[in-house]
Amino acid sequence: MRPIHHAVLSAAVGGVAWGVTGEPWAVPVAVGAGVLIDADHLVDQVWLFYMHRRPEAILALHGWEWLAALGIVSAALSFPWWMVAATLGYGSHILSDQMFNGVHRLAYS
Repeated sequence: MRPIHHAVLSAAVGGVAWGVTGEPWAVPVAVGAGVLIDADHLVDQVWLFYMHRRPEAILALHGWEWLAALGIVSAALSFPWWMVAATLGYGSHILSDQMFNGVHRLAYS
């Protein structure tokens, strides 16, 4: 998915987090978590634009394990609003990438 699609989806799940937690800052936290995960693609862009080679798709931040860790930390901290928003934003990104990027089911593990 493109960054704008991730931003819109993350804003929607941030809105859900706002509705559940009552904290309006949940929206920008969810958007940040749902969009900034793509920072790991910057290496690919450098590879493509400066080395003129096909990128290798570095996906260090794209992992179901990170989502599980966020869920565990969130539960350990008694589900603070900011952790719930970050977990939902991150989870929406991983789930939408898995569904719409046509990758193998274990690609993000």
